[in-house]
Amino acid sequence: MRSPPLNPFDASAKFIDKDPKDMTLEELRMLLHIQRLGLQLNVEKIKSRVGYFQMVLQSAKDMGLLEKLDKWVMAFLGKEATAADEVQE
Repeated sequence: MRSPPLNPFDASAKFIDKDPKDMTLEELRMLLHIQRLGLQLNVEKIKSRVGYFQMVLQSAKDMGLLEKLDKWVMAFLGKEATAADEVQE
């Protein structure tokens, strides 16, 4: 079995329009390899975004911004609830 090329995404254009039923075993292996690499890339992107989001939240928490935001939201919701009660009366 030959190893796939260094950059299998270069060869992916050959497989996009081709029906898997019409592919040779080598082409199917290449397609599977391309799809696995694409999936790995997407998973790494998600991990990176989650890590970045956790870092931002931790920084906001360390600075006390989350508590201030929580107080502001609760005050805002309290005002909305009071206004809604006045409208119903």
